[in-house]
Amino acid sequence: MINKSEGPYDLQFTYIIEAMKSKFLQASQHSEQNVGVAYAMYELVRDFILNICKGDFYTGKIFICGGIQINMLKPCEDFFETLFFQVWENGTKTMDLMPLMENEMTYYDLGSDGE
Repeated sequence: MINKSEGPYDLQFTYIIEAMKSKFLQASQHSEQNVGVAYAMYELVRDFILNICKGDFYTGKIFICGGIQINMLKPCEDFFETLFFQVWENGTKTMDLMPLMENEMTYYDLGSDGE
């Protein structure tokens, strides 16, 4: 019996393998290859998500936050490294919120309409 969650029957896995081939050199040149692979995979997923969000299928604002989940050994706690944080709204300029993350600001006025 064929397991359709493996090999050529798993379209997501096949897509990831093919897309990562172009990022292999970049990932392998990192001083820590596992870190290089994590960043390359992040870029792949970021580009995939941003391509989806370019459509005009939504109204209002979309907040897009992306990064890398870092799993630590006990007793350390896991954490999320935020690498991308933007607000998208059809017909307006994209708002990059990463500078706010870097400056540790906790409030930002996203519009005068009270949203």
